[in-house]
Amino acid sequence: MARTEPEKEKKQRKEFLKQASDMLQDTKKQALREMQGRVKEETEGVKDEGRDTYDLASDERDESAPRPSCLPNGSKKLKSAFKDAIKKPA
Repeated sequence: MARTEPEKEKKQRKEFLKQASDMLQDTKKQALREMQGRVKEETEGVKDEGRDTYDLASDERDESAPRPSCLPNGSKKLKSAFKDAIKKPA
């Protein structure tokens, strides 16, 4: 019977270590998620630092202002209109 008790203790110890390991892994995952969330919150807040209210308002105005359909960026029509306006005498 002396042999069965050490085997039983060994089995119990393995089970305990497995449970402890699982618990530590879960705690580690949770801590990493929390840290990533904090980093994300802080970095999103930092992007506006160093800019004053006028800069932020100007950016918002530029983003919300509709661009006229006749003046798209890089338009050939726009370039030719400027060339024509330059060629015409005043």
